[in-house]
Amino acid sequence: YALRGTRDSLVRQNERVELESLERIEDDNDLQNRIASGSLSTPGPLALPCQSDASCGTHRCNPQYGRCVFPCQTATDCQTSNCVMGVCMPAAP
Repeated sequence: YALRGTRDSLVRQNERVELESLERIEDDNDLQNRIASGSLSTPGPLALPCQSDASCGTHRCNPQYGRCVFPCQTATDCQTSNCVMGVCMPAAP
């Protein structure tokens, strides 16, 4: 079973990424480079399955493992760039 976003949800996600100036993972090579350099953490045993960031709430999806990066280790693990004690928190206003 795959959870897929609607066009509207993808548009909203893209608008949010642009508004908050979040860093994007450009492609598989970029993702692999981030994982190799330690900039995207390995998901823990309680991490939820995913295929894209859209299904991970504030966390990022690590497609190599097919799981959300939870708990977060660094800001890169979060769509919000705000990792607090293993949880990606919304950005402060």
